[in-house]
Amino acid sequence: MALLTFSEFVNVLFPFLRNGESETQFIKMLTNQIMQGKPGAKTYDNKSRNPILNKSDRAIQYYFKGERFISQGDASIILSSCDRYKFEDYMRSQCSEDGLSQLKEEMVKCLPKGTIGEKCDIVSFCADLLVDILKDLASGKEDRRRKGDK
Repeated sequence: MALLTFSEFVNVLFPFLRNGESETQFIKMLTNQIMQGKPGAKTYDNKSRNPILNKSDRAIQYYFKGERFISQGDASIILSSCDRYKFEDYMRSQCSEDGLSQLKEEMVKCLPKGTIGEKCDIVSFCADLLVDILKDLASGKEDRRRKGDK
Protein backbone atom coordinates (compact mmCIF):
# COMPACT_ATOMS: atom_id res chain seq x y z
CA MET A 1 0.00 0.00 0.00
CA ALA A 2 1.25 3.47 -0.88
CA LEU A 3 2.60 5.59 1.94
CA LEU A 4 0.47 8.64 1.02
CA THR A 5 -2.88 9.26 -0.62
CA PHE A 6 -3.00 11.01 -3.98
CA SER A 7 -4.15 14.20 -2.27
CA GLU A 8 -1.37 14.10 0.31
CA PHE A 9 1.20 13.47 -2.41
CA VAL A 10 0.11 16.30 -4.71
CA ASN A 11 -0.13 18.71 -1.77
CA VAL A 12 3.51 18.02 -0.89
CA LEU A 13 4.66 18.42 -4.51
CA PHE A 14 2.53 21.47 -5.31
CA PRO A 15 4.74 24.23 -3.85
CA PHE A 16 7.83 22.78 -5.52
CA LEU A 17 6.55 21.90 -9.00
CA ARG A 18 3.52 24.09 -9.63
CA ASN A 19 5.25 26.58 -11.96
CA GLY A 20 2.46 29.15 -11.51
CA GLU A 21 -0.34 26.66 -12.16
CA SER A 22 -3.58 26.47 -10.23
CA GLU A 23 -4.30 23.35 -8.18
CA THR A 24 -6.47 21.88 -10.95
CA GLN A 25 -3.96 22.70 -13.68
CA PHE A 26 -1.24 21.13 -11.54
CA ILE A 27 -3.09 17.81 -11.24
CA LYS A 28 -3.76 17.77 -14.99
CA MET A 29 -0.09 18.46 -15.69
CA LEU A 30 1.11 15.93 -13.12
CA THR A 31 -1.01 13.12 -14.56
CA ASN A 32 0.12 14.08 -18.07
CA GLN A 33 3.74 13.82 -16.93
CA ILE A 34 3.37 10.25 -15.64
CA MET A 35 1.74 9.06 -18.90
CA GLN A 36 3.79 8.11 -21.94
CA GLY A 37 3.24 9.70 -25.32
CA LYS A 38 0.74 12.52 -25.67
CA PRO A 39 -1.89 12.05 -22.96
CA GLY A 40 -3.77 15.15 -24.09
CA ALA A 41 -4.38 13.65 -27.53
CA LYS A 42 -8.03 12.92 -28.33
CA THR A 43 -9.40 9.39 -28.70
CA TYR A 44 -11.98 8.22 -31.21
CA ASP A 45 -14.78 9.61 -29.01
CA ASN A 46 -13.11 13.05 -28.79
CA LYS A 47 -11.94 12.61 -25.20
CA SER A 48 -8.38 12.99 -23.98
CA ARG A 49 -6.30 9.86 -23.43
CA ASN A 50 -5.67 11.18 -19.92
CA PRO A 51 -9.06 10.77 -18.23
CA ILE A 52 -8.30 13.55 -15.74
CA LEU A 53 -8.35 16.09 -18.58
CA ASN A 54 -11.99 15.15 -19.22
CA LYS A 55 -13.05 16.03 -15.65
CA SER A 56 -14.47 19.33 -14.47
CA ASP A 57 -12.24 21.69 -12.52
CA ARG A 58 -14.53 21.13 -9.55
CA ALA A 59 -13.97 17.36 -9.60
CA ILE A 60 -10.21 17.84 -9.90
CA GLN A 61 -10.28 20.28 -6.99
CA TYR A 62 -11.91 17.52 -4.91
CA TYR A 63 -8.99 15.23 -5.82
CA PHE A 64 -6.55 17.89 -4.64
CA LYS A 65 -8.38 18.37 -1.34
CA GLY A 66 -8.82 14.63 -0.79
CA GLU A 67 -12.61 14.91 -0.80
CA ARG A 68 -12.82 12.46 -3.72
CA PHE A 69 -10.52 9.84 -5.17
CA ILE A 70 -9.64 9.20 -8.78
CA SER A 71 -11.86 6.30 -9.88
CA GLN A 72 -10.49 2.80 -10.32
CA GLY A 73 -11.13 2.99 -14.06
CA ASP A 74 -9.39 6.33 -14.51
CA ALA A 75 -6.44 5.24 -12.36
CA SER A 76 -6.16 2.04 -14.44
CA ILE A 77 -6.04 4.06 -17.66
CA ILE A 78 -3.28 6.30 -16.31
CA LEU A 79 -1.39 3.30 -14.91
CA SER A 80 -1.60 1.42 -18.22
CA SER A 81 0.28 4.28 -19.90
CA CYS A 82 2.60 4.94 -16.99
CA ASP A 83 6.13 6.19 -17.73
CA ARG A 84 7.94 6.82 -14.45
CA TYR A 85 11.09 7.99 -16.30
CA LYS A 86 9.15 10.73 -18.08
CA PHE A 87 7.91 11.84 -14.66
CA GLU A 88 11.45 11.83 -13.27
CA ASP A 89 12.69 13.93 -16.20
CA TYR A 90 9.85 16.36 -15.61
CA MET A 91 10.67 16.71 -11.90
CA ARG A 92 14.36 17.26 -12.58
CA SER A 93 13.58 19.91 -15.20
CA GLN A 94 11.16 21.80 -12.95
CA CYS A 95 12.95 21.78 -9.62
CA SER A 96 16.42 23.00 -8.69
CA GLU A 97 18.76 20.91 -6.55
CA ASP A 98 17.89 23.13 -3.58
CA GLY A 99 14.20 22.68 -4.33
CA LEU A 100 14.62 18.91 -4.52
CA SER A 101 16.45 19.00 -1.19
CA GLN A 102 13.58 20.95 0.37
CA LEU A 103 11.07 18.56 -1.21
CA LYS A 104 12.92 15.66 0.35
CA GLU A 105 12.71 17.35 3.76
CA GLU A 106 8.95 17.82 3.33
CA MET A 107 8.49 14.19 2.27
CA VAL A 108 10.46 13.01 5.32
CA LYS A 109 8.00 14.93 7.54
CA CYS A 110 5.00 13.18 5.93
CA LEU A 111 6.28 9.62 5.98
CA PRO A 112 7.11 7.11 8.70
CA LYS A 113 10.57 7.64 10.17
CA GLY A 114 13.30 5.92 8.18
CA THR A 115 11.29 5.66 4.96
CA ILE A 116 13.61 8.02 3.11
CA GLY A 117 17.32 7.46 3.71
CA GLU A 118 19.96 10.14 3.52
CA LYS A 119 21.19 8.93 0.11
CA CYS A 120 17.70 8.39 -1.33
CA ASP A 121 17.11 9.99 -4.75
CA ILE A 122 13.92 11.95 -4.04
CA VAL A 123 12.99 12.13 -7.72
CA SER A 124 13.03 8.34 -8.15
CA PHE A 125 11.29 7.95 -4.81
CA CYS A 126 8.47 10.31 -5.86
CA ALA A 127 8.05 8.55 -9.21
CA ASP A 128 7.80 5.17 -7.47
CA LEU A 129 5.42 6.59 -4.90
CA LEU A 130 3.12 8.01 -7.58
CA VAL A 131 3.06 4.62 -9.33
CA ASP A 132 2.20 2.96 -6.00
CA ILE A 133 -0.59 5.47 -5.41
CA LEU A 134 -2.01 4.80 -8.87
CA LYS A 135 -1.85 1.04 -8.21
CA ASP A 136 -3.80 1.54 -4.97
CA LEU A 137 -6.39 3.64 -6.76
CA ALA A 138 -6.70 1.14 -9.62
CA SER A 139 -7.21 -1.73 -7.17
CA GLY A 140 -9.65 0.16 -4.91
CA LYS A 141 -7.32 0.17 -1.89
CA GLU A 142 -7.44 3.96 -1.71
CA ASP A 143 -11.19 3.87 -1.00
CA ARG A 144 -10.67 1.45 1.90
CA ARG A 145 -8.00 3.75 3.39
CA ARG A 146 -10.52 6.56 3.41
CA LYS A 147 -12.88 4.40 5.47
CA GLY A 148 -10.31 4.05 8.24
CA ASP A 149 -8.02 1.17 7.22
CA LYS A 150 -5.07 3.54 6.97
